[in-house]
Amino acid sequence: DSMRITSPPDILDLLNRHFAFDLTTQERMVALYTDNKGNVRNVQQVGIGFANGIVCRPRDVLTTALLTGAIGIILAHCHPSGDPTPSKEDKAYTKRVLDAADLCGLKLTDHIICAGNKYYSFYEQGGLK
Repeated sequence: DSMRITSPPDILDLLNRHFAFDLTTQERMVALYTDNKGNVRNVQQVGIGFANGIVCRPRDVLTTALLTGAIGIILAHCHPSGDPTPSKEDKAYTKRVLDAADLCGLKLTDHIICAGNKYYSFYEQGGLK
């Protein structure tokens, strides 16, 4: 059973419905694992943190992708502050996962920061190069 995700608002809706991202008071990281056609095959919470930070190693994200045969990964995490602007730590983490995924033959297709009904998409902002 798979879902088709076509845009960051689709992901925001999914996360608010299934993980209550819009209500949480602590940062959480979820990974969506996709097949070669972009269909989401697996969704897993890979990290949970505190009000303004999270611990989630690239290994935590990549292990499920490798074990399930995923081709692509979409990361998403929430900012309970209500501001989806990425921190310098968010940018550095995205680069680490992007590089690690590439080494494993996987593609990080987006990293979305959710904050209520607002979001920041690294893909849309050109930050996955």
